[in-house]
Amino acid sequence: MRTSITNIARMFGWLKGSIRIWLMYVIVCALGLCQFGCSYAQLERATINDQLVRKGESLEIEVTREGELITPELGMALQKGDDIKTPAGVTALIKFSDGSEIIMMPETHITIESIRLWFGKIIASVKGRFKAKTEYVTAGVRSTLFLMSVDKNIQSTLTMIEGSVVLTSNENRWHSIPLQSGREAIILSSQKPEIKTIPREEYNKILKTINEAKQSLKGTSALLLVPKVIGLSFFSPEENDVDYVLASAGFRIGNVTRTIEGDSPIDTVVRQRPEYGKGLHRGGSVDIWVRARAVEVPNVMGQHRNEAMTVIRRARLSVHGDVKETITGKYDTGVVNAQSPNAGQRVAEGTAVRLTVEAESIVVPDVIGKSVEQAETLIRERRLKVRTMALGPKLGLKNPQVMKQNPTPGNRVKPGTTVTLHFATPGVQVPNLIGQNEREATSLLRQRNLGVGYISREYNNKYPSYVVMRQSPAAGQVVNSGSTVALTVSRGRLKTQVPVLIGKSEQEARKLLEGAKLQVGFVSRQESGEPVGVVIYQKPAAGQDVEPGTKVDFTVSRGII
Repeated sequence: MRTSITNIARMFGWLKGSIRIWLMYVIVCALGLCQFGCSYAQLERATINDQLVRKGESLEIEVTREGELITPELGMALQKGDDIKTPAGVTALIKFSDGSEIIMMPETHITIESIRLWFGKIIASVKGRFKAKTEYVTAGVRSTLFLMSVDKNIQSTLTMIEGSVVLTSNENRWHSIPLQSGREAIILSSQKPEIKTIPREEYNKILKTINEAKQSLKGTSALLLVPKVIGLSFFSPEENDVDYVLASAGFRIGNVTRTIEGDSPIDTVVRQRPEYGKGLHRGGSVDIWVRARAVEVPNVMGQHRNEAMTVIRRARLSVHGDVKETITGKYDTGVVNAQSPNAGQRVAEGTAVRLTVEAESIVVPDVIGKSVEQAETLIRERRLKVRTMALGPKLGLKNPQVMKQNPTPGNRVKPGTTVTLHFATPGVQVPNLIGQNEREATSLLRQRNLGVGYISREYNNKYPSYVVMRQSPAAGQVVNSGSTVALTVSRGRLKTQVPVLIGKSEQEARKLLEGAKLQVGFVSRQESGEPVGVVIYQKPAAGQDVEPGTKVDFTVSRGII
């Protein structure tokens, strides 16, 4: 009996790290698939005439277990040895406990042992190691997505879309054969298989078959497989074969990059991203690299902008739209002072060359040491802007004077650039006023072109009245001409007011003097019409200001004897 493996569907990278998921398309007459690690399977989803079946709805799928038909339903567990048949118009998705999946196409019959396909077509996504067997050949693969089908002609073809497998003879008739992506093996008997290259058109048809099956069961959430566009022509966005192929698969062209890599014909795709066979959501974009003629970048340094552009376009290159302007001081205004790519470099025809030209520039004048007014005039005459910042007062100046500037003198800058001037103002040294009479201090400040600020007054036992005891700013500080100096002037020694003692008892009088920080002086007694013990006379009189500790004499009534 002759067996057939045809059209293994594409391989794509599925995992983190080094594990890859291989994609195969297989057409087979009688093929056994040994999947390790699958303890059970589950009937996950199904469609009838491309309409997704809901849970609880009847399924037109035949499931036979140990010779007896059982009622199929979504979510049911499938056991080893179960026979499953899909009639015309019905597609089913079976999921294994390790995450592996198979899609049964219409009119397909399989046995789960792990998987044996009797006739029809399945799409399998296997997460572990497995072996695909025919009567004559075993294909050893790890983690693969592939398509198997069996037709009535009992002829086998194994087609690798991406990745590789190792073919071995079941009868040891020939040595092991590695089968790489883009190649297929035709198996007619136990003789060594015939190996040949898969045409791109056939490869893309296989992917289309898989994508349609995945979409019917998983809808828009399905990751579709990107077709192979490498080798297709791309003359321009309006004239190319790539757009049609991608659009047919549900994708669009992304970035187009011209390159001189490889030796493919001019205007053909040499690279794509994502790679063909990788998963991408419908509507996603695929970037392509198109082979272009190699041209040498001309040297346009030192040429005027317009002349340089003409030279670049004659070399079959383009000029990048963003022509920048910088100042080097080595070239005239409008002359190219930098280019990228550099002259002599070989690049793809049509590559955009970035140009930088010398900007109009002005030499910053030296205004250090000049008055602010003079400096501002000089700078504005050069079509520059001015910003001033005060540094503070300085001795020896008659007018505000520039001490430093930024940019520094001699630098070349663009018109309108702001020059910052740091200037000092005429300064005066504050004299020492402490210990001087208030009037003398005021006169001295005016002589220094300074003013008198706020004057506060305090009692002080050290400084006599009207003598300056504190000042702010302190003596020796340099301040702006016209600044004011605050003074604190002494009121003299601290005074206290003599309390009213007349009419008080002697004891009350003594307490009042103690509270006023005064001493009791001479106390005399005298006959009077006032009650006995009442103060009838005091000296100093009540209300007078005296120094603390002053003695106050008073007379106490003896009454009438």
